[in-house]
Amino acid sequence: MRDWIKNLGLFALSLLFLLLVFEGVLRLLPVSEGLRVQPVNDQSPILHFEPNSTRTWSAFGDMTMANRVRVNSVGFVNDQDYDPAAPLPLVAVVGDSFVEAAMVDAAHTSPRVGEDVLGYVI
Repeated sequence: MRDWIKNLGLFALSLLFLLLVFEGVLRLLPVSEGLRVQPVNDQSPILHFEPNSTRTWSAFGDMTMANRVRVNSVGFVNDQDYDPAAPLPLVAVVGDSFVEAAMVDAAHTSPRVGEDVLGYVI
């Protein structure tokens, strides 16, 4: 009877160890975390994401196109926070997932390329 309890305990500890190892390995992979869409309602009528957050984005089951995506202070995918008191003109770029470009490094998105052309922050 005593050997049976020891074997069961060893099995449980081994299983726990394996699960912890698997969890550690999976946390190192670029699994897409999602951008956490915020509710759209009367107080917040524009779709936006959880402000001031950084998320991992990847495509498909093989986790290709992995990228770290920064959501700024107002909830849009951009690594720059908007400053309404800035003296330069403010340009908003509105679009779909191609403008959001979660799979592209921030320096290569269309708003950033537009900054280079216009000479000020978009």
